[in-house]
Amino acid sequence: MVVLSNMSFFAAIAVLPLAETTALFFAAPLMITLLSIPILGEKVGPMRMSAVLVGFIGVLIMQRPWQSMGNTDVNRLVLLLPIIAALTYAINQVMTRKLGVSSKASAMAIYIQGTFIIISAGFYFVAGDGRFAEGVENDAVEFLLRAWQWPPKGDWPFMAGLGCLSAMIGYCLSQAYRVSSAATVAPFEYVGLPLAVIWGFFIFGELPDLAVSLGIILIMGAGLFVFLRERMLKRRITRPTNMRR
Repeated sequence: MVVLSNMSFFAAIAVLPLAETTALFFAAPLMITLLSIPILGEKVGPMRMSAVLVGFIGVLIMQRPWQSMGNTDVNRLVLLLPIIAALTYAINQVMTRKLGVSSKASAMAIYIQGTFIIISAGFYFVAGDGRFAEGVENDAVEFLLRAWQWPPKGDWPFMAGLGCLSAMIGYCLSQAYRVSSAATVAPFEYVGLPLAVIWGFFIFGELPDLAVSLGIILIMGAGLFVFLRERMLKRRITRPTNMRR
C-alpha cells in the first residue's frame, strides 16, 4: 500500500501543482474515517458522516466534472492519481491501527520501509532501464517509467534529508495510529494543506484557482469538524467517570 501510495502521489505531483495534489490526497483522512467502521469496528455518527460527505464534495469540485476532457489542463486520469494515493494510504493506516494492538510502532515502521525498499528494487530491475517509457505521451506515466539515473553529488544531502524525514514520519504516524482512534488522529494531518499552499507559492510560484480553493476549504472544514466532534463525544464519555471519582 505504501509503494502504491507513493508512486501515485509522486506521479501526480510531477504534473499537477503542489497545493492541488496535496489537497486531493487529503481525501485520505476522510477515507480512514470510513474504513475504520468496517475494519476497526469504530462508531462514526451521522454528524461526522455528514462532514465526510462534505469533504468528498470538495474532492469532487476539485475534479472539475463540469469541464470536458479537452478543456482541462491535464488528463482526467492524472487527477485521479492523488485519490488512488489517498485510498492506498488510508488502507495502510487502518491496517497499522489493526496491527498496533500487538505490534510496536518501531517494528511496523521498519517492516513498512523494508518492504518499500524490496518492491522498489524489484521495480528497478523490471523497468529501471526506461524501456517502458518509450513512446509514452502521458507525463505522469513517463515520470514513473523513465530510466533511473544515479543522483549527482549535489543531490545526496537532499536525499539523505528526505530519508531521515521519511523515517521520522513513518514512526510518528505508526505510533499515533497505534495508540489512538483512527478518526481522531486523521484530522491532524490537515495541517499539510495550508503548508502545501504556502510552499507551492514561495517555491514554485503557484496559487490554487477558485475550484481548488473551495475544495481545500471544504476538505479542511470537514476534517476539523470530525476532530472536534470526536473530542466532544469523548468528553461526554469521560465526564461521568470523573464525577464518581
